[in-house]
Amino acid sequence: AQYHYLCNGQLTKCVPQPGDTTRLDSQGDKLMQRLVYRNVNGHESILAQHSISTAAGGGGVRWYEFRLDAKRDPVLFQQGTFAPDSLYRWLASPEMDRKGNIGIGYSFGGVTEFPGQRFAARLANDPPGQLTFHESVLVQGEAAQPRQLRWEDYATTAMDPSDDCTFWYVGDYLKKNATTYSSRIGAFRVPGCQEGTVAGSSFYDINHDGVRNGAEPGLPGWAIAYTGGQNGKLVTDATGAFTVTLPADPAYGNVTYGFSVPAPSRSGWIATTPAKSPATGVTRTANGYQVRLADRDFVTGVAFGSVCTVPSRGAHDAAYWLSPAGAKVMAARDSNWTRLFD
Repeated sequence: AQYHYLCNGQLTKCVPQPGDTTRLDSQGDKLMQRLVYRNVNGHESILAQHSISTAAGGGGVRWYEFRLDAKRDPVLFQQGTFAPDSLYRWLASPEMDRKGNIGIGYSFGGVTEFPGQRFAARLANDPPGQLTFHESVLVQGEAAQPRQLRWEDYATTAMDPSDDCTFWYVGDYLKKNATTYSSRIGAFRVPGCQEGTVAGSSFYDINHDGVRNGAEPGLPGWAIAYTGGQNGKLVTDATGAFTVTLPADPAYGNVTYGFSVPAPSRSGWIATTPAKSPATGVTRTANGYQVRLADRDFVTGVAFGSVCTVPSRGAHDAAYWLSPAGAKVMAARDSNWTRLFD
């Protein structure tokens, strides 16, 4: 698409600032740091961007995604200009996560706004050429940069190698009454990139309080079902623990997963009711737990407490937990614990 690069070349007086006659250089005549190469699901992409003049009289971020064809020549796949108002956005830096989502950090300012840093993003499946996420503020500028027109060399967006989902961005701003700039580093993610993990256990609730204490043993081989963004079943390990990785949340919302013990999970046992919620983001329901995941959440503490029932009564009774000698009958493990009450 046609464009005129922001201002008229390097070291031109361009971006206005409140309360100061110094205008900042936009570096609009060149691609900014940096070209980004990604291979996502077999297609090879190159991201590029620069700063352009806008019809509203300010500056905008022009960005491109090229894809390599069979000859490995770059072909334009999508392009867009991010300029939602008449203010200035310049010196941007793009990145792409492992799902093909794009994030761009950039300087922001104008006649009514001190220079600061913002970022915007899009999902891989969003309409082409649009940064669909609401513009977010990394840091609001608090002062103008006096006397010096050159503005930061250069901002950078980079992916966190630990998850390939977290965008890190660094840019500059001036604090109130400052004459030289400070740097701000921030991180952001878009929904749908990082999976969620839920961990917990099934345990013998000796004191019937619904909360697992250190001495209470786990119940191995315990069946647990979950429903939500996907349905599934799992079995606790030799220690009574379980861990399940769930799909990442869809964009613009969370998924509530329900965890429950299929009835009957084991003959002769019934569940105890927790005295309190076992973990942040976990609530008790009639037959299990509701876990509300946010992007990249790791939720632990989904613990199913259970006790043996007295066959003749169909319920548990504290009087039956002691042997004639006064010892706890569950102290000795048995492969079929219900036999202890025969």
